Amino acid sequence: SESEEQEWIEAPDAWGPTEDPQGNDNDGTMLDLFGKDDPSDIFTFQIKYNNNSDAASNKTKTIRLSGFKLDSDEVDRSTGVTIWAAAPRLAHYLQEHAESTCEGKSVLELGAGLGLCGITAYYLGANMTMTDGDTHSLRKMRENVRHNCSSSSGGDG
Repeated sequence: SESEEQEWIEAPDAWGPTEDPQGNDNDGTMLDLFGKDDPSDIFTFQIKYNNNSDAASNKTKTIRLSGFKLDSDEVDRSTGVTIWAAAPRLAHYLQEHAESTCEGKSVLELGAGLGLCGITAYYLGANMTMTDGDTHSLRKMRENVRHNCSSSSGGDG
């Protein structure tokens, strides 16, 4: 369960500096609210899938993933909180080969990051288990799975 997870630290400074109650960073400087652009980003992907073997019943699904921009400091601390070039390519491959890679298969994805490939495989008929070695990536992945795979987000969402 989520409450039993141990914090995984990839970088020596963990998930960045913490603030004290006066709004100062650990290094004693004031927090600059206007110094950087918002590092968060939304990644959108369109997938095609069907619920049976009838090609005429193809559906589309827009997957929206919440993460961080590739050039943000967050990615320096946790590589799983952004989309890398291989993820959309693998998601496309899964769509092209759904019958042999996903349909009716139990799939374990290690290093799932934001979850694009696992969510795609889920819509292509896989029984998915997704994990990542970083606690912050897991949080983002869970948020993305909840947003994209809930019963209310089905169809062309």
